[in-house]
Amino acid sequence: MKTNLLKLLCTIALLGATATAKANIIWAWQFSGENYGTSSDGTLNTAVDLGPVTASGTFETEDNITSGLDPYSAYSGYLLTGIAGNVNGNAITGLLAPGDYYNDNLLQASGPLVDFNGIGFAIGTDNYNLYFDGSNFQLDDFNVTLAVPYGSFSVTVVPEPVNVALAFFGFAFVGLGVRRFFKKNARLARSSASFIP
Repeated sequence: MKTNLLKLLCTIALLGATATAKANIIWAWQFSGENYGTSSDGTLNTAVDLGPVTASGTFETEDNITSGLDPYSAYSGYLLTGIAGNVNGNAITGLLAPGDYYNDNLLQASGPLVDFNGIGFAIGTDNYNLYFDGSNFQLDDFNVTLAVPYGSFSVTVVPEPVNVALAFFGFAFVGLGVRRFFKKNARLARSSASFIP
Protein backbone atom coordinates (compact mmCIF):
# COMPACT_ATOMS: atom_id res chain seq x y z
CA MET A 1 0.00 0.00 0.00
CA LYS A 2 2.74 2.47 0.98
CA THR A 3 4.73 1.61 -2.17
CA ASN A 4 1.77 2.29 -4.47
CA LEU A 5 1.05 5.58 -2.72
CA LEU A 6 4.69 6.62 -3.05
CA LYS A 7 4.68 5.71 -6.77
CA LEU A 8 1.52 7.76 -7.29
CA LEU A 9 2.99 10.78 -5.51
CA CYS A 10 6.21 10.58 -7.54
CA THR A 11 4.26 10.31 -10.80
CA ILE A 12 2.09 13.33 -9.97
CA ALA A 13 5.14 15.38 -8.95
CA LEU A 14 6.99 14.41 -12.13
CA LEU A 15 4.02 15.28 -14.36
CA GLY A 16 3.55 18.58 -12.58
CA ALA A 17 7.23 19.50 -12.87
CA THR A 18 7.31 18.68 -16.60
CA ALA A 19 4.10 20.56 -17.34
CA THR A 20 5.05 23.69 -15.41
CA ALA A 21 8.62 23.81 -16.74
CA LYS A 22 7.37 24.36 -20.30
CA ALA A 23 4.26 26.41 -19.55
CA ASN A 24 3.88 30.06 -20.39
CA ILE A 25 2.07 32.40 -18.02
CA ILE A 26 -1.55 33.33 -18.76
CA TRP A 27 -2.74 36.74 -17.54
CA ALA A 28 -6.30 38.12 -17.49
CA TRP A 29 -6.44 41.84 -18.33
CA GLN A 30 -9.01 44.65 -18.38
CA PHE A 31 -8.90 48.22 -19.66
CA SER A 32 -11.56 50.92 -19.51
CA GLY A 33 -11.79 54.64 -20.20
CA GLU A 34 -13.48 57.34 -22.27
CA ASN A 35 -12.81 57.79 -26.00
CA TYR A 36 -12.21 61.45 -26.78
CA GLY A 37 -11.11 60.93 -30.37
CA THR A 38 -8.82 63.34 -32.17
CA SER A 39 -9.06 66.37 -34.39
CA SER A 40 -8.19 66.25 -38.09
CA ASP A 41 -4.65 67.40 -37.27
CA GLY A 42 -4.16 64.40 -34.95
CA THR A 43 -4.35 66.28 -31.64
CA LEU A 44 -6.50 65.04 -28.77
CA ASN A 45 -9.95 66.63 -28.69
CA THR A 46 -11.21 66.35 -25.10
CA ALA A 47 -14.25 68.52 -25.90
CA VAL A 48 -15.91 65.62 -27.72
CA ASP A 49 -16.61 62.53 -25.60
CA LEU A 50 -17.23 59.60 -27.96
CA GLY A 51 -18.29 57.25 -25.17
CA PRO A 52 -16.81 54.53 -23.03
CA VAL A 53 -14.18 52.07 -24.22
CA THR A 54 -13.86 48.69 -22.54
CA ALA A 55 -11.33 46.05 -23.43
CA SER A 56 -10.52 42.71 -21.83
CA GLY A 57 -9.01 39.35 -22.55
CA THR A 58 -5.90 37.30 -21.87
CA PHE A 59 -2.19 37.74 -22.47
CA GLU A 60 0.22 34.85 -22.82
CA THR A 61 3.82 35.54 -21.87
CA GLU A 62 7.08 33.68 -21.62
CA ASP A 63 7.78 32.51 -18.08
CA ASN A 64 11.02 34.51 -17.75
CA ILE A 65 11.92 38.20 -17.59
CA THR A 66 13.16 39.74 -20.86
CA SER A 67 15.04 43.02 -21.21
CA GLY A 68 16.77 45.10 -23.83
CA LEU A 69 14.19 44.82 -26.63
CA ASP A 70 14.17 48.59 -27.03
CA PRO A 71 17.68 49.97 -27.69
CA TYR A 72 16.66 53.36 -26.25
CA SER A 73 15.51 52.11 -22.86
CA ALA A 74 16.25 49.57 -20.17
CA TYR A 75 12.68 48.33 -19.74
CA SER A 76 12.25 44.71 -18.76
CA GLY A 77 9.28 42.42 -18.26
CA TYR A 78 7.51 39.32 -19.49
CA LEU A 79 7.49 39.20 -23.30
CA LEU A 80 4.02 38.65 -24.73
CA THR A 81 3.70 35.70 -27.09
CA GLY A 82 -0.07 35.85 -27.57
CA ILE A 83 -3.18 37.92 -26.97
CA ALA A 84 -6.92 37.27 -27.07
CA GLY A 85 -9.90 39.44 -26.21
CA ASN A 86 -11.90 42.37 -27.54
CA VAL A 87 -12.21 46.15 -27.55
CA ASN A 88 -15.84 47.31 -27.37
CA GLY A 89 -16.95 43.91 -28.64
CA ASN A 90 -14.52 43.83 -31.59
CA ALA A 91 -12.30 40.74 -31.44
CA ILE A 92 -8.54 41.22 -31.22
CA THR A 93 -7.06 39.40 -34.21
CA GLY A 94 -3.39 39.28 -33.29
CA LEU A 95 -0.34 40.55 -31.45
CA LEU A 96 1.94 42.95 -33.34
CA ALA A 97 5.64 42.13 -33.46
CA PRO A 98 7.76 44.29 -31.13
CA GLY A 99 8.52 47.60 -32.87
CA ASP A 100 5.61 47.45 -35.36
CA TYR A 101 3.69 50.24 -33.62
CA TYR A 102 6.28 51.65 -31.18
CA ASN A 103 5.49 48.69 -28.94
CA ASP A 104 7.85 46.37 -27.06
CA ASN A 105 5.10 43.97 -25.82
CA LEU A 106 6.55 43.77 -22.32
CA LEU A 107 4.30 43.16 -19.33
CA GLN A 108 5.97 44.26 -16.11
CA ALA A 109 5.47 42.20 -12.96
CA SER A 110 5.15 45.36 -10.85
CA GLY A 111 4.92 49.10 -11.26
CA PRO A 112 2.75 50.46 -14.06
CA LEU A 113 2.44 46.96 -15.71
CA VAL A 114 3.19 48.34 -19.19
CA ASP A 115 5.79 50.92 -20.21
CA PHE A 116 5.72 53.88 -22.61
CA ASN A 117 6.30 51.57 -25.60
CA GLY A 118 3.34 49.43 -24.61
CA ILE A 119 1.60 46.42 -26.09
CA GLY A 120 0.68 46.43 -29.78
CA PHE A 121 -2.22 44.42 -31.18
CA ALA A 122 -4.51 44.38 -34.20
CA ILE A 123 -8.24 44.33 -34.74
CA GLY A 124 -8.66 43.53 -38.40
CA THR A 125 -6.51 46.04 -40.29
CA ASP A 126 -6.36 48.58 -37.42
CA ASN A 127 -3.32 48.61 -35.09
CA TYR A 128 -3.64 49.55 -31.42
CA ASN A 129 -1.20 50.37 -28.65
CA LEU A 130 -1.89 50.04 -24.92
CA TYR A 131 0.75 51.93 -22.95
CA PHE A 132 1.57 53.99 -19.85
CA ASP A 133 2.64 57.60 -20.48
CA GLY A 134 4.19 58.15 -17.06
CA SER A 135 0.97 59.09 -15.29
CA ASN A 136 -1.94 57.47 -17.19
CA PHE A 137 -2.77 54.31 -19.10
CA GLN A 138 -3.67 55.03 -22.72
CA LEU A 139 -5.15 53.08 -25.62
CA ASP A 140 -4.73 54.56 -29.10
CA ASP A 141 -5.15 53.26 -32.62
CA PHE A 142 -2.85 53.98 -35.52
CA ASN A 143 -5.64 55.59 -37.59
CA VAL A 144 -6.16 58.16 -34.79
CA THR A 145 -9.87 57.46 -34.43
CA LEU A 146 -9.59 56.04 -30.93
CA ALA A 147 -7.85 58.01 -28.17
CA VAL A 148 -8.36 56.98 -24.56
CA PRO A 149 -5.92 59.15 -22.59
CA TYR A 150 -7.08 58.42 -19.02
CA GLY A 151 -7.82 54.72 -18.74
CA SER A 152 -7.63 52.16 -15.98
CA PHE A 153 -5.75 48.92 -16.55
CA SER A 154 -5.49 45.76 -14.44
CA VAL A 155 -3.78 42.41 -14.88
CA THR A 156 -3.98 39.19 -12.84
CA VAL A 157 -2.29 35.83 -13.26
CA VAL A 158 -4.62 32.97 -14.24
CA PRO A 159 -3.73 29.82 -12.26
CA GLU A 160 -2.72 26.87 -14.42
CA PRO A 161 -4.95 23.77 -14.14
CA VAL A 162 -1.90 21.61 -13.40
CA ASN A 163 -0.97 23.75 -10.38
CA VAL A 164 -4.54 23.72 -9.09
CA ALA A 165 -4.66 19.91 -9.43
CA LEU A 166 -1.32 19.53 -7.66
CA ALA A 167 -2.49 21.75 -4.81
CA PHE A 168 -5.70 19.71 -4.50
CA PHE A 169 -3.81 16.41 -4.40
CA GLY A 170 -1.29 17.86 -1.94
CA PHE A 171 -4.03 18.94 0.47
CA ALA A 172 -5.79 15.59 0.04
CA PHE A 173 -2.63 13.63 0.90
CA VAL A 174 -1.92 15.85 3.91
CA GLY A 175 -5.51 15.29 5.05
CA LEU A 176 -5.17 11.51 4.65
CA GLY A 177 -1.91 11.57 6.58
CA VAL A 178 -3.47 13.51 9.44
CA ARG A 179 -6.45 11.15 9.48
CA ARG A 180 -4.19 8.09 9.61
CA PHE A 181 -2.15 9.69 12.41
CA PHE A 182 -5.22 10.30 14.58
CA LYS A 183 -6.69 6.89 13.80
CA LYS A 184 -3.43 5.16 14.75
CA ASN A 185 -3.11 7.18 17.98
CA ALA A 186 -6.74 6.43 18.88
CA ARG A 187 -6.10 2.69 18.41
CA LEU A 188 -2.97 2.89 20.57
CA ALA A 189 -4.87 4.79 23.26
CA ARG A 190 -7.64 2.17 23.30
CA SER A 191 -5.20 -0.74 23.44
CA SER A 192 -3.11 0.84 26.19
CA ALA A 193 -6.27 1.68 28.16
CA SER A 194 -7.30 -1.99 28.14
CA PHE A 195 -4.05 -2.95 29.90
CA ILE A 196 -4.53 -0.60 32.84
CA PRO A 197 -5.19 -2.70 35.99
